[in-house]
Amino acid sequence: MSEVISKRLAIFAGGGDLPRLASTRALSEGFEVYVIAITPEAKADLAGKYTHCEVISWAKLETVREFLQRFALTETVILGKVDKLWALAQIPHLDPLARYYLTKMIDFNDNTLHRVMEEAARDLALTLLPQWRFLQDLLAEEKLYYQAPGFEQLSEDIEYAFDMAYRASSLEVSQTVIVKAKAVMAFEAAEGTDKSIQRGCQLASTGAVIAKVPWTRQLETLDIPAVGPRTIECIARGKGAALVVAAGKTFVIDLARTIELAKKHQISFLGLRALAKELN
Repeated sequence: MSEVISKRLAIFAGGGDLPRLASTRALSEGFEVYVIAITPEAKADLAGKYTHCEVISWAKLETVREFLQRFALTETVILGKVDKLWALAQIPHLDPLARYYLTKMIDFNDNTLHRVMEEAARDLALTLLPQWRFLQDLLAEEKLYYQAPGFEQLSEDIEYAFDMAYRASSLEVSQTVIVKAKAVMAFEAAEGTDKSIQRGCQLASTGAVIAKVPWTRQLETLDIPAVGPRTIECIARGKGAALVVAAGKTFVIDLARTIELAKKHQISFLGLRALAKELN
């Protein structure tokens, strides 16, 4: 396990539950946790579970650098959802330091952004910790969490969706695919997972299979995929039939509640281990 050198931890927090869960666990291990929340909403999601928190947009990297220096922070974990369209809308507001890193972006694909973020972290003398450092027990297992009626009839779609998700991942196009009858209904695009599920399920009408996987060249420090109760509710609204995720490489937020909702809505939920051929 990667260990934090000091007892001061910086968390760059997007929205959702993961930053709060990581911060809570870090605090329980005796860390002082200093949070940079990218929006006021992201700060609210933390529910006060931190030593100190300030709202600083990613567009203000000079302010971020001052924050890190003020609290002598050298280790960090980056967690939480960032709306891609919101992030692009911040470009006109970039400070000079952020604008410098923007010039290194040859495109706006997620993996290009991740590589530039790694470079920026090194320049800021930051050690990026794996996202699972405080959340390892949230990683999906290789198992059938819930088998809904009709699961056997979905086996080919589940295999196909999982394979297509990894193919899209290898092209750095998408981490999520929605499938019915071995045909792709939708890939996740800039709108995010929930809206892509909504779009794909609408096209499928009923019985869609949703697969979510990491990037083929997934960094442990950035953008590990996550599912949870909200994902199941979204699939239920779209009359979907199954959710399959990559075991060991996907966070499951509130597993008990996720399984409970899968049972309630009769949605099969499972974790699969990617084959070596799918990762090449």
